[in-house]
Amino acid sequence: TYNIYGARATSPANAADLDALAEVIRRQDPDFVTLNEVDVFTNRTGKDVHQARDLAAKLGMEWHFSKAIDRDGGEYGEGVTTRKKAVNKFSVALPKGVGAEPRVLVVMEMEDYVICTSHLDHVSSEAQLEQVELITKTMKERYGDSGKPVFLGGDMNAMEIPGSGWTVFSGILLVLCSLWILFQPLVFGTTAVVIWVGISLLFAGIAACSL
Repeated sequence: TYNIYGARATSPANAADLDALAEVIRRQDPDFVTLNEVDVFTNRTGKDVHQARDLAAKLGMEWHFSKAIDRDGGEYGEGVTTRKKAVNKFSVALPKGVGAEPRVLVVMEMEDYVICTSHLDHVSSEAQLEQVELITKTMKERYGDSGKPVFLGGDMNAMEIPGSGWTVFSGILLVLCSLWILFQPLVFGTTAVVIWVGISLLFAGIAACSL
């Protein structure tokens, strides 16, 4: 999954650079990629640029895009690119609730699996949960008896939802990373610097787990 930020974060001038994004993806050689924060025909990234379509063309992949909101004279939303040919493509508008802006679920169905993506609300855990409930309901209704695995990728904006498990998970990762760094001083540089970084991460991980 890849939040491409409208392809605007790849140069100091903040200009859109689909070639750079395509190269990053090409090096990973994925079967499919879910895309978030995709611009289509906007003033800021080009009135003739459809980022999902154009990025897929550079990679030789099939694509599907759906608008979440109008943005800067064009559209802004989510997309999926895939090497396999889709047998079905559709989108589902997600509830905005008390969230910041409308969100959307984008789905591509292959012969043997399903790929979908979304970008959940970034200000309201209540809106996020409503959106997740509809995503789950939609996938169960459509594919619960199909035998097809469903892959959901995207920007979930979920690191701070109380009780979600993400805070503890991130804390555990920080602790493991810090311990690994502490035992690898010769690989990463001077012992003093490594110990400082390791201890900092250790305390950050402990703090995250305690939230």
